[in-house]
This record gives sequence, C-alpha cells and structure tokens, in this order.
Amino acid sequence: MRTRTFIAIALSVLALAACKKDRKPQVRPDNGRDNTPVETPTNGLSVGATYFGDYYGKGFQDYILLFQLGEIADDGAFKTSGVELSLEILTATGGPTLFPEGEYQITNASFNTAGIVPSIEQKDENGNTVYGDTYLYTQQDADNYWLEPVDAATLNVSVNGSQYTIKVDFEVSGESYSYLYKGSLPIENKASSQGGGEEEPDGPEGDYNFVSDGAEAFNLGHEWGDDTDDWELYLVNSKDDEEWIVVEFVTDASTNIAELPTGNFNVPADFYTAETIVAGTLCPYYQVDEDNYGTYYVYGTWIWYTASAGNLKISKSGSNYTIELSFTSEDYDNAKVTSKYVGTVAVSTEYYNDGSTTQQLSLKKALQQSRKPAAKRSATHKRQVKSVCRSGRLAL
Repeated sequence: MRTRTFIAIALSVLALAACKKDRKPQVRPDNGRDNTPVETPTNGLSVGATYFGDYYGKGFQDYILLFQLGEIADDGAFKTSGVELSLEILTATGGPTLFPEGEYQITNASFNTAGIVPSIEQKDENGNTVYGDTYLYTQQDADNYWLEPVDAATLNVSVNGSQYTIKVDFEVSGESYSYLYKGSLPIENKASSQGGGEEEPDGPEGDYNFVSDGAEAFNLGHEWGDDTDDWELYLVNSKDDEEWIVVEFVTDASTNIAELPTGNFNVPADFYTAETIVAGTLCPYYQVDEDNYGTYYVYGTWIWYTASAGNLKISKSGSNYTIELSFTSEDYDNAKVTSKYVGTVAVSTEYYNDGSTTQQLSLKKALQQSRKPAAKRSATHKRQVKSVCRSGRLAL
C-alpha cells in the first residue's frame, strides 16, 4: 500500500511522527475524560474526510476519515498538545459528496472488502515505523509525540440530510476509547477519473512523436551524490501548452553548472535497486511519497506516458543543441515516445544543491532507498499531475 499525503494537516503530523520522542502518556484520545462510552459529542472534536474513488480498482470507494482533538496552527501542526485518529475506509457505495451510512469494522489488508483498512506497518524515508493511513498520532508538546497502530475499531455512521452522526470505538495499546461527532462532514475530492474526479482528456494513443519547439533545463546539483549533477529538462510545444515532456538525467559534476552537458544517457535495468545512481543515467519514471520524478509525457493535467526504458542523446553545435529522446512506456501497452529538439536551451541553477553541510539534505538523496516504479496502469488509469506552475520550473 502506498501512503498518501491527503491533506496538509495529516502531512504535517506524519512529518513530526518521523522524529519519535520519548512517550509521556499524559494526553490520550479521550482528552482527559474517562473511557466510558460517550452519549454527547466529544468536546473539541473535528472530523473531515478525503475521497479517493475506486483507488485500488476493486470496486470499493476509498475514504480517509480524520478525527482531531487539539488546536491547529497555520502550518497544519498542533500548537501544543493534540490527538489525531486516521481511518482508511472502503465502502460499497458513496461518492465525492456523501460518505455512506452504516457500520464498519477493521478488515484484512487485501483491499477487497468493505470496512476499515487495518494499520499497515511500513518504514518511512528515515527508517521510522509508520502505519499507512490507519493510525493514532499523539502529541504531548513540541518535543514529545508518537505514532501507534489501531488494534481494533468499529465505526458507525448515520446521515440525516447534511448532518452526520459518527461514532467510533477503537483500541490502541490495550486501551479502549470512544469518539462521538455530530455535524456536517467536509469531504475533499481527490479521486482520479473514476468516481467523479477530473475527466480524463482525449490524448494521444499508441506510439507518439512529440513535436518540441522549446526547451528549458534545471541543474539540481548533487541530488544523487557529490560526484554527479542531477538535471531536469522540459521539452515543450508552444502551439499546444497542454503537453510537455519531463526528462531527468544524471551527469558528472561540472565546474560550469549553468551549461547543459552533452552525451548519451540510458535507463539502467537496476535503477530501482541500485545503491548509487551514476553519470550517464536517464531516470525512468518513479515516485517518492506520491511525488513524480524521472521521465514522462504530460497531457493536460495527466501523466500520459511514463518511461520504463529508453535513451537520451544531447549534442551541441555553436549555440544550438540537438536533443533526441526515445523511451518506452511499459504501463501503456509498451507505446514508444520519441521527440527531437534543435535550438537553444535556457538553463537555470535556481534549485542547485551544492552538497554543503549547511544545506538541508535533498529529497532524492534522503529518500534514495525509497525509489519505486509506478504501479502498472492501463490506459484508463493514467496518473493525474498534482499541480503545474507554468512560470519557471514545473512543480509536480
């Protein structure tokens, strides 16, 4: 299962949980009350939902319910103490505007049964233990916080118009707790083309030659190591700004960081398992914590083709570069994507990582062992681009 960053608050608290401190069990989910079942709404409790559609492709609607007790700061973290219960739930019905009423209990981890997905133990980028999208996060103060799996849970939901009554009984570390919530339920829609998300456009089919008439490159510096520079190259079509190609490749470290290097680059067979990414590498498409990297073609707001194998050749004559790209998209019927660009290339070093000890460890370097290929997707399951900034570097 892939851990998803579904709202800013959840992302913030999980980041805190990565630095687990000594546990001081002073703040618990009942917020200081006894553990008897409550008949009145839990004081100060807020509840929100995120909808992902048929995320696992098994005919069930996927939601995450977030129960929070504590004052939230502007950055999405708890100001002082706080408790967050996250439950991932699969339902037989429902949609982006309605969480279906009923009773839900913890199921197995196969994602083929309606109910609460259990806590799934895994490691984050720092090697700390996390629990998928079903967990309990407790914060005593800024220096004391911890993450725990949910051992058992029963969720009861009833709906009357726009008002919900949500009761959850759960167990953590051998202790039982109850929440009761009454009120509206905000639901954020993050579904793909299934289940009411953004409609998938009619893009290219089969093998595709992308006609590029512009290029921009970003030297990201020592993202993979001090001996190499990591580059992102964007090939664009000025006649159709709905499509472009992102290319990531690795070169030897250069003394002139503002000049695009020339050479031949290929996708290595062991990219996802290699301990070191070396110069001469054309990076295939990969994900780290749901963010998109590597080489891929974008149409509209959708990643349409993803590189699983291929090569890149860059040469220069005078002030003009010739860029020749060819890659195979294994998850789209092995379609072949080609593109050739001849012209000048604007180079930016705005995001250059010089590898200094005072600089924060870069994402790729910190998460090097977390590289993973895209899940195999059919033509109807293309991945949606999170966001696009057309002025400057594309922010995906």
